Parts: sequence; structure tokens; C-alpha cells
Amino acid sequence: MESDESLETVASNAPTSPPLQRRYSSDSDDSADGSKRRKLGCDTDPPAEPELHNTPGFKDSGKASEWRLELCSGSDETLQLQRLSGASGARQTNLGATFTQRSVAPTNENAFDSYRLETLATAERTTLTCSNSPERWCDATISAQHVAITIGRQIHILSVDCRKQEAVVCHDSDILATSLNCDSSFVAFGDSTGALFIVHIKTRRPVFSQVIKPPGSFPNIAAGSAASGSAIVALQFAVSQSTDAHIREELVVVTSEGTLVRFSSLQLCLLSQTILDGDMALAAQIKGEINVEFASLTSSGRPIHSGGISGVSLIHANGSSHVVVVGSGDACMSCWRREECSQLVGEDDDGQRGLMATQLADIVSFECSGSGYAKVALSLDQHYLVALSKSGSLDVYERLTLTLVFRYADTLIDDFSLLAPGSTSASAESLSPSSILLAAISKPVPLGSERDDSDNDDDEDSCRRLLVISLPSMEVVYSMDTSVWSWLARDIRSSGDVADTILFVEGTHVDGVQTFHLRNLYETVPMERLSHFLRAGRYAEAEAFAEENDIPLAVVYRKRLEDILSDPDHSSLSELSSEDEAVAFVDQILELLAHMDDTAFAIDVCMRLPIPSLRSTQRLLLHARSLADKDTSSMAKVVDAIQRLGTWCSIGNGGSRQRSVMQFDGQAWQGFRTADLAS
Repeated sequence: MESDESLETVASNAPTSPPLQRRYSSDSDDSADGSKRRKLGCDTDPPAEPELHNTPGFKDSGKASEWRLELCSGSDETLQLQRLSGASGARQTNLGATFTQRSVAPTNENAFDSYRLETLATAERTTLTCSNSPERWCDATISAQHVAITIGRQIHILSVDCRKQEAVVCHDSDILATSLNCDSSFVAFGDSTGALFIVHIKTRRPVFSQVIKPPGSFPNIAAGSAASGSAIVALQFAVSQSTDAHIREELVVVTSEGTLVRFSSLQLCLLSQTILDGDMALAAQIKGEINVEFASLTSSGRPIHSGGISGVSLIHANGSSHVVVVGSGDACMSCWRREECSQLVGEDDDGQRGLMATQLADIVSFECSGSGYAKVALSLDQHYLVALSKSGSLDVYERLTLTLVFRYADTLIDDFSLLAPGSTSASAESLSPSSILLAAISKPVPLGSERDDSDNDDDEDSCRRLLVISLPSMEVVYSMDTSVWSWLARDIRSSGDVADTILFVEGTHVDGVQTFHLRNLYETVPMERLSHFLRAGRYAEAEAFAEENDIPLAVVYRKRLEDILSDPDHSSLSELSSEDEAVAFVDQILELLAHMDDTAFAIDVCMRLPIPSLRSTQRLLLHARSLADKDTSSMAKVVDAIQRLGTWCSIGNGGSRQRSVMQFDGQAWQGFRTADLAS
């Protein structure tokens, strides 16, 4: 059905925000404006909007201060790997079909040869209370563009390389679930009162907020009260349709009382551009296409997950969609699909026949020793579901039929994340249950123990272990001790973006100061290490590393050129302000191209660079023509580009000839070069 929700876009008066400082508080006048919203499902008052801040400072709330975050720019902590008594390093052990309690006890000989550890960000606050509970109090999510750190009532949005803080969201209730959409232009989060918010990251403005309650429920007495709605315990975005023109997404939300809400036909990528352009008419059109569907997670009127809901996985593949919910109760896993309505509710419901509604398709009962599943994740090829039970059983299911493929009992794992196939696993082309590589965090164990006794809850004498495990042999590729407050980041990148790196949060609590460190662990196999530098844009370090390890410099230069071409903002080109700077830039490009053996790639670079200088553009095209003498298949398109540039200049687009003035529009020229002039 069509949504009667309204999206609040504030592009018309959204200011250009200054870069965020490294420290933040909730003392800021830059709070979100009031929004215009209609009620969702029932007549409820909208919740209080979150505060979004960019003012440095500190606030003392009596019991605990606000979190203060500082970026560390990839501080190398490799030499501190063995910072805990009994700390572990790299090892390879075949554990067979069962990961037993004794199997995690690590030994170390060559810790520094296999993995490196970096600290990317650190946050701390003062608190008057100290809990020994190892329960999660910080969460992190990584996408292809951003890292979102959720801690207490704050969300810190960092760039994917953790070198810049994009935004901070401060809320008045505990944030329980967070998710980024496909291009990370929006962050959605739900709180303990049942309120859902969607915030546009670039303008730092909320575009949607509503208490989630099923249709027919009673209105709350006061917005934000404990009775305003059941807590939102899980939410997730997924791409439902992708074409060259549009990307449509779906957001699924699950509440603690067992209500499933599906927001479909979300064009958030287009909405983000609409907000920046101030096109309110298009924003209203996008809003009108949103569909909202409520479903109750029940069977024959009985809750399926009466013992609680732990997680959700939204899957769109081969034209169908599935929502997999895990928890405890009558079922530890349930699968929900949209199917045609086959039952009529009343005499006037004839028109409802043929409509699509989310219905229970399959369940898994008593498969995890009755303890329920704590987490579920989809393999990178979308063929398998990996589920972790609260008792530590790790199960692999075939996605479509929920057939159990592998089971590993008594693993004593508390958290896991799936990794891309790396040097320790099979190639991406042969990804299967036999090549799944995962990172895992163990349950708390005594420091320096040869056995993993998870009954010890004293954080001063306990630690967790960060493990890299290869399935199905359950081979421990790497093991390292971490603090008892350690959790893996949730990775929502696509298979093409996932790298063989492990992002995790490690916390400490000493003398009334609570601290967490955002850390990154990655392989030091030469090509993996080089890839790490290149993904982070650290080209000088990548070049030095390539020379030290006899890796062809063309690998580094090609990646650098590809990044320049793929930069949507063309930041390196927009900084050119004179002809002399443009000449120097082209000199660097030609020097990089001199190391390229791939002539077709070099020609493509010369033709596609939107240099804001006519003289430099002509110089690149002439270089492309000289390369085309060796690659005759490219000569025709190079000659066509040169002729089109002449036409482009003849109609008044040549720009100024002064060396101190840049008036040539390189991006407009690229549009003309690739345009279909016949139409």
C-alpha cells in the first residue's frame, strides 16, 4: 500500500556546514528544525528529533559525560599486539568438524608476519559507575563510503578511511539499531521507545521520524514516553532494484514486540541529490512512491520469537525478496516472503485478493540446542546463511531451502563477521561453504589460559580472542587477545567492496574513564598490504612498499589513475586554478602513464580526464594519438575525440587563452565528447 508518511526535505534552507572538529558535545544550537509529519499506522505524536552537532565542547550530565571522539589517522599498533598477559598471535591449526573449548588456546611465533593492527579512532568519557558485564555497549557499521559508530545515544559518522568525521547525531534515548543505505547518503536508526529516524548525512538533517506502531494500536499519551512504542531491535537496508537510471531500496524494521515493517520503493540516492538541489516537487514525487507494509511475526496467532528477536537479514536476489529473522522462542529462525493474499478477512475484502503481502514461508525450530540464534549473516555470494546461536553453535544454511549444510558445536564464539576470500581461502570465483572466511570474537576467557572457560565474568582477569577462521575445516588462521569489551563491526559492503580487513571495537574501563578504540586488523601478505595502502589513498606509502617488495610500480600508478577518474567530485582537478598548475598536473599524469604497459588503458585516461584547460586537454589527446599508433583499434575513437574538440571550440567553448585564468569547462567537454550527436 502507499505510504501516508511525509519525507521532510530541508534542502531549500540547508546551510553549508563547516568541517567537524574532533570533539563534540550535545551543547549546540545547530539542532534540527521541526518537521511536518503525518501519523504512521495510528494517531501518535511524533518523537523528539535527534540533535545533530558540529560544535566542540564537553557536557557533564551528572552520571556520565558525553563521548569525545578523536581520529588517530591509522596509528600503527602492531608492536603492541601482545599487550595483554598471555596474548596470542598467528597460528594455523586444523580443528576438524568441531571447534571445542580447548581449540581456541593459541600459541604465537610469527605474529608480525601475518597481520598488522591499526588504531583509527579513540573515544572516551567519564562515568561514575563501572560494570563488569561484557555486554555490548558500542556498535560499528562499515559501508563502502562511511563508518558509523553507535555508542549510547550518539552516532559518529566517519569517512571510510576514518580520516574525517562527517557528522554526529545526538539523541535523547538509547539507540539500539543503526543502518546505512546503499550509498551511505542516509543513516537510519531506531531507539528504545520505538522511534525510527532517517538522517541525511551530508546536510545533517532528519528527513523522516516516526514512532513505529502497527495499525489499530492505541495512541500514546506523550511522545517519547516509555509507552510510545516497543523498542526497535533490528533494521537493515537492501537494494531491491538497480538500473542505470534508478536505484530502489527497501528498509526493514523489526520491533521487540514482533512487528515487521517494510518500507519499499525508496529512491534514497535520488532523494539525496534532490535535497542538495532543493527540488521539492521531485522530493514529493519520491515520497508518494514509498510503500509501507506491516506484518506480525506470528503463526496461528502465536508469536514465533516469543523469547526475543536478535537480528534480521534482508535479501533481494533473482527477483524475489526474503526477510530472515533470528531469535528465540518457538523458532530460532524464520523466513518471510511476499506472496499473493489468499484469504479474505471480511465481506468487503474482495479487492484484496491478488495483493502481495509478507507471509511466513519457513521456520527453523530447535536447531541450536534451544538457546536461539544471536546473529545471522548472508554469505558474499548470497547462497548461504551463517547463524550463531547464543550457546556458541555456528550453523551454515542453504539460503533458499534453509537446509543445514554445516554445524560447529561449542565454538564459544560470541560474534562473527564474514570476510572476502583472501590469501588463506579459495578464490572469489569458487566461493562456497568450503571457502568461507570469517572473523570471530570469542566469549570471555581467563587471561593466559589453555582452556576457554567462559564462566569467568571478571573483566580484570578475562579477555576475548579475535580469531580468523576458515570453513569448513574450522582452521584458525590467526588469533589475538583483546579486552573483554570487544565487538566486530557490521560489514554491509557488497562483495566487490569487501576487503580482507577486520574492523573491530575494543573498550576499556579504568579509574572512572570509559574508552573505546576503533581498530583495523589486516593481512601483511605483500599484495594484501599494498591493497590496504591503495584503498586508503596512501599512494606514497604504497609506492615505497612496492619498491621494497619488488612489486611493479604500474600496480600503484594504475590504481591512482583509476581513483582520479572515478572521483565523482574530481577533487584533484577542481584545485587547478591556472594554466601552469594544469601543465604540472598533466606532466604528472604522463609520467604515471609512462609505466603502463596497457596502451588501451593509457588512451582511455587521456581521453576521459576533464582537465579545466583547453591547452592541456589538447596535449592529452595528442599523446593518446601517439599511443594509438601502437594500438590501431583505438585510433578511430581518438581521431573522433580530436575532431569533436575542434567542433566544441568552434561553437564558443574554447575558454580564455590567459595562463592565469581557467575558463575551459572540462566536464562539459566530456559530456559533449560522449554525446550521441546524431540524435
